[in-house]
Amino acid sequence: MATVDLNSIDYMDEPDLTYRKGLDKARVPEELRDLLERFAALFPDAYEQGKGMSDEDFMQFRAGLRKERKGIFAGIDFMNNFGAILMPANMMHIGLVADKYGVPFGVAFCRMKDAGVLSVKDGVCKILEKPVTK
Repeated sequence: MATVDLNSIDYMDEPDLTYRKGLDKARVPEELRDLLERFAALFPDAYEQGKGMSDEDFMQFRAGLRKERKGIFAGIDFMNNFGAILMPANMMHIGLVADKYGVPFGVAFCRMKDAGVLSVKDGVCKILEKPVTK
């Protein structure tokens, strides 16, 4: 399975939606690990948090994800153990900009990259400066 190529993310791309749908579709730990590996360049914190996930961890993750998708807080332990998988830092920062300006994730990603707010170094996306969302 191919990994996300950060240099090919274009203005109309929405890798955040693909990632979110992938979380919902993962029915076994291997499917989740494959998803996290595919998106490791864009969401490195999610990959780090989930790469060593056990079968038991996966069951806890799925239970918490179901709650979160229903708008029910899954708890502090869930957030400590799986928060970066549910909402990776780069998704949050880029998503805030996308939401503020009413644009797709790809537009926010490309503009933040052009403006030097995020960088792609060694094939990994890193936010250099926290976006202001006043």
